[in-house]
This record gives sequence, structure tokens and C-alpha cells, in this order.
Amino acid sequence: MSFNKYVTKYSPITFDDNRGYLKVISEDNDLGVSYKESFSKKGVFRGMHIQNPPYKQVKHIKVLSGSIIDYVIVLDKKSDDFGKTFSTKISASNDTYCIPSFCAHGFKAIEDTVLRYICIGKYSEDHEVCIKQKPDKISDLIVSKKDENGIPLDECLEFFYKIRWE
Repeated sequence: MSFNKYVTKYSPITFDDNRGYLKVISEDNDLGVSYKESFSKKGVFRGMHIQNPPYKQVKHIKVLSGSIIDYVIVLDKKSDDFGKTFSTKISASNDTYCIPSFCAHGFKAIEDTVLRYICIGKYSEDHEVCIKQKPDKISDLIVSKKDENGIPLDECLEFFYKIRWE
């Protein structure tokens, strides 16, 4: 018998750019679980991303170092908060936050920050929506082309109103 017969080894895949990095530590498409880490320089805004059914994802996030302003947009038509954006400051701690599948998610790094993600649900580029929704009254953000070219929230709401999240 061999150890490698039963245990799978993953080698991280890292995507670097001027904002920092995104590291896919491991991804199991059979189980629909991925484990990721990002480093974001102060002033980087990442988001707002969501995946549509049948490839919806729940995200568990934990700030390992630094601090962020975390943002969610509620996109469940059953909620009284449909289409609203909420935010909170999160600093490094032992706490983990669970972002439901019906919320678009993004964050702004207040300082250099390392963030851990555990995503439950298979990733599908074809089912991902990038919403162009930067935080109000914040300028000089470092934003990716993908996020800059996202669909404005007001143009997405009718589409999301038709989605069933259950």
C-alpha cells in the first residue's frame, strides 16, 4: 500500500498582479470545495462577485492579517433587503464569516491584508457575475479590469429577481 494511493497532494496555483495575489490552495470539483487565499495591498477593492444557480457558492472568509471593509449585496428576491448593499469592518481575529450564496461579495483592503476563502459549490466561470458596484465616497481604489468592466447593479436587478436560490 502507498500513502499516495489514498491521499491527494495539491500544489497551489497563484495569480499575481499589481493588487497582490490570489492563491488557489486546493480545489476539489467532485466535492465542490475550494480553498483560497488572497493578499491585497492597501486600497485594493475586490468584488462584487456572485455565482448563479446551479453553480451557486457559499463563501467562508477569515482575515488572517490586516483589515477590510467587507461588502455584500443581497440578491434574494424573497428578502426585504433585495438589491441593498451592506458593509462592516473586519480585522484579523479568530472569527470566520459565512457569506450566503444569494449575496454578491467584495471587500476593500484598509491595509495590506491576507484573507482566507473556503468556497462551497463548484466554480463556473460561465455562471459568475461581476457587479460593478464600488463603495460610495471612496476614490483612488485599485481595481481589476474584470471588476471595472462589471455590470452595473441597477442593470442586474431584473436578472437576479428571476433567480431561484433554493
